[in-house]
Amino acid sequence: MRFIGPLIDLLRFVRGRDGYIAVLPALDHLTHQSFDSSSDPLSDLMIWDGTHTELSMPPGYTAWKGELYAEMIDPRFRNFLYEGAPTRIRGE
Repeated sequence: MRFIGPLIDLLRFVRGRDGYIAVLPALDHLTHQSFDSSSDPLSDLMIWDGTHTELSMPPGYTAWKGELYAEMIDPRFRNFLYEGAPTRIRGE
């Protein structure tokens, strides 16, 4: 269950149906839900994840997310998503 958040993060950046087909079965299995039949699986997964506050992220998740977002969106994400970064909300 620790890898649901990272898989959702990856889903944000996949392109096309093949990318979704590669990631969604794992998320369906881990969540015991069926998001691959959803018209907007990313949105539905984010809502599902937000309601499951009991989930914890794997060690190093914040730094990994910072690197992912820095490479895919903007390098400045490294400035605030790093291991040990102070947070007031969940990192995923």
